Amino acid sequence: MHAPDIAGNVRVDQAWGLVQLSGALHEVSGSYDFLNGVAVPAGAQGPAGAAPTALSEIGGHPDTKWGGSVMAALQIKNLPTGASDDIKIDASWALATPRT
Repeated sequence: MHAPDIAGNVRVDQAWGLVQLSGALHEVSGSYDFLNGVAVPAGAQGPAGAAPTALSEIGGHPDTKWGGSVMAALQIKNLPTGASDDIKIDASWALATPRT
């Protein structure tokens, strides 16, 4: 893992309605080209089986990519059409990490 996932949310919730904006970022770093294929015997020190080795960084693994998403929402309450009527609108966008 090179970077933790980053997520955030800002929301204003009032009697008239609400406005919300949220987003997230995720880093994907390939480290599967050079894996330790031998598990360490019980009680011994060393990398676990299928753990990335130091060669993974220099061995031509895929580039690190970032993906993310953004979401926005709006709600308006107590419309003139009725006391309990409301309207809700939301939109979201996401970028999946492209494969190389």
